Amino acid sequence: MDQKAKKVAQVLQNSIKYFDSVNEVFFGLRQIAQEQPDYFNHFGADFLIKLAIYIYSLKTTGDFKLGEKMVNNLKFAQLLTTNNESFFSVCKSCGGFGFTKCERCRGYEVIECPNCDGNGEVSCEWCDEYDIEGGCEECDGKETVDCKECQGDGVIDCPSCDKGEKVCEKCEGKGEMEDQFEVVYTIYFIATWNKKIQDLCELRVRTLEPLMSDQTFYGLNDEYLQLDMWDSSAPIDIENNKIYCIDFSDEPKMFLKKNMFIRPMNSNIPDLNYME
Repeated sequence: MDQKAKKVAQVLQNSIKYFDSVNEVFFGLRQIAQEQPDYFNHFGADFLIKLAIYIYSLKTTGDFKLGEKMVNNLKFAQLLTTNNESFFSVCKSCGGFGFTKCERCRGYEVIECPNCDGNGEVSCEWCDEYDIEGGCEECDGKETVDCKECQGDGVIDCPSCDKGEKVCEKCEGKGEMEDQFEVVYTIYFIATWNKKIQDLCELRVRTLEPLMSDQTFYGLNDEYLQLDMWDSSAPIDIENNKIYCIDFSDEPKMFLKKNMFIRPMNSNIPDLNYME
């Protein structure tokens, strides 16, 4: 497999324009792989990782020695960090729209006129008050007149809503609800050849001890290859802006996604109960 990756690296190296880091090479290689998914899926995730490293080695040193050293020292980690921002879920009452159908008018925007009970007409006051029969000018002898409240329509605009909708009382029109227990976290799946990162991961995997601050981690960008990242949520209580190791392995099972990012097979929401 390594010899195949080296041969392909020699062919593709001129197609990679940016190569200041393995991550830059990987970004350019992903674009090529997206155009030929059948070819790259045939070789799998491990091939793509080695290919990125070998291309980086060729572009920066002119040979494969650096790449071979990096590949031989590769280890993989899933790292977690959070800002402890609350998780917001779609409001079930309004489905995320922020508005609900008005119960009073059932969304029709109008209700039966309470003054005329929906008839559009009311008894003529002149006929009733002066007992005029047949000659009342107000009603032309009909003994009823158009209701002034609804102008004879029998319905009026619903006073309880706006165009048949009301601001959702549950979420106050936001469309989402804050979960007081769950917080949003980010997981990075990386391949690293850096011994310091590896040693810290091995020592502190699945513990409450952070590896480092997130700024320190981002500053080591040249020492690892970011294979994928994703967000999720869980009821965890850990320090803000710190990096924790939740999985560490020499040869994890991985797969290529459609966008050619590489995700571990055990990428479901991890069991973080150990963080108690």
